[in-house]
Amino acid sequence: MQKKIKRSQNGFTLVEIMIVLVILGLLIAVALPKVSQVLSTGKINATRTSMSSLAKAIKNFNADTSVWPGNIGDLIVPIVATKPCYNTKTLAAASYTAVQVKHWKGPYMDGTTNEISVDAWGAKVSLGIVDSNSFAFNGKDISDAIVSVINSKDADTFNELGAVPGFYLHSPGEDTITGNSVNAKDDIFVYISGKIL
Repeated sequence: MQKKIKRSQNGFTLVEIMIVLVILGLLIAVALPKVSQVLSTGKINATRTSMSSLAKAIKNFNADTSVWPGNIGDLIVPIVATKPCYNTKTLAAASYTAVQVKHWKGPYMDGTTNEISVDAWGAKVSLGIVDSNSFAFNGKDISDAIVSVINSKDADTFNELGAVPGFYLHSPGEDTITGNSVNAKDDIFVYISGKIL
C-alpha cells in the first residue's frame, strides 16, 4: 500500500506576514534613534579632530610670525602688512607688520580654504576671542563675517575646557546657528591660547 503524502502549500499566511512587519517596525523604532545618535556623535568627533589639527597649524603660524592669525585663510594664503591679526601676549587686535609677513612660512594646512574652514555640518568655523569679563565670543569666519556668542559658558564644550577666556576656534555645531543661550549649547570650542600677562 502506498501512502499518500500530503504536501503543504509553500507560502506565508497574512497573519505571519503581519507579525514579521510588526517585529521589523519595532526593531526600526528602537534602532533609528541609536543610529541618529551615532551619526551625530561621529560628526561632533570629526569636527573636534579637524579643529584640533587647525589649532596645531595656528600654533605653528604663531611660532613663525609671533602673532595669532586674524583669519583661518591666513594659514593658506600669504599674509600682507596691515591686515588684522591678534597680539600673542594680550590677544588685542593688531595688524601684520612687514617683519611678520617676511616670516610667514605657509601654507600651514593642506587643502583648500573651504576644506579647512567648515565643520562636519558644512557651517563655517571661526577664529576669535572669548572675553574674560562677559565670556562673549567675538570672531570672524573665513569670509570675514562676524561671529558672536553672547555667553560662551552656554556651550557644553566650552565648560568642558574649563571655561577659560582666551583665543579659540569655534563651530556653531549641529544646528549650524549660534548667538544666544539656546543656540549656543551645541557649539564646539577648541582652545588655542590664553592671555599672557
